Amino acid sequence: MSLGYLGFDNPAESLSYTDLDGQTAFISRGANVAFEKGLFVVVSTGNSGTSTSHPYISAPADADGAFSIGSVTATEQLSNFSSIGPTFDNRLKPNVVAQGSSTALITENGALVSGSGTSYSAPLISGAIACLIQAYPNVTPLQIKNTVEQSADNFMTPNNQFGYGIPDFGAVFQILSTIQLEGLELNHYIDGSKQFVIDLPQNHPAVKARLYNLMGQCVWNGMLENEKPLDLNSFNSGIYIFHIEDMNRSIKVVF
Repeated sequence: MSLGYLGFDNPAESLSYTDLDGQTAFISRGANVAFEKGLFVVVSTGNSGTSTSHPYISAPADADGAFSIGSVTATEQLSNFSSIGPTFDNRLKPNVVAQGSSTALITENGALVSGSGTSYSAPLISGAIACLIQAYPNVTPLQIKNTVEQSADNFMTPNNQFGYGIPDFGAVFQILSTIQLEGLELNHYIDGSKQFVIDLPQNHPAVKARLYNLMGQCVWNGMLENEKPLDLNSFNSGIYIFHIEDMNRSIKVVF
């Protein structure tokens, strides 16, 4: 969402800094409702960073349900125009930052140009978030939000200029892979000829696993492939535990 509201033609409808508490502005309340309904709301913080009267974010960037994006340069310095936090009730904003100074973009005529503003940094994050949602549809918006923030380079020392910093979406992709797998039900069965078959998620055709007996001894290790039978006839009948290492999950099997 590349927009922000503060001043209106009718001054009576304008917002002041005291209104930026995430609960007052109508659009901020809307962002909160959207997030609660399962939508991931990415917004620009605004371009008021050089203002002497109001260098702060605008609505709906003040909402808890809004993932607010500031701007940095290609050398990872804060863009001077990037609006800053905190919210009026002293919550951290922006959430993260991305390049919004001299950002490459393509015009409607197909020309490659550059532009500056948080209206350019927010779409970079939006595109990456959209890819994560497509890759991991069972992960919640809150899990994505928290993981993106935790991946950022300023996570340990956040501030109201950079927020948590510049995210590492490669790391986020790997972490969400584990989170999604931990929440999935793993269907499996053993047929009458002692063939073990497991049904894995679509984007995980195989997982690394180990098979343990009740003495805690590893009797097999290798790759379990989706819906490909694993012959268990070489093992004595009894109770065994499959430990799926890629998912940190265990499955009890009896044959």
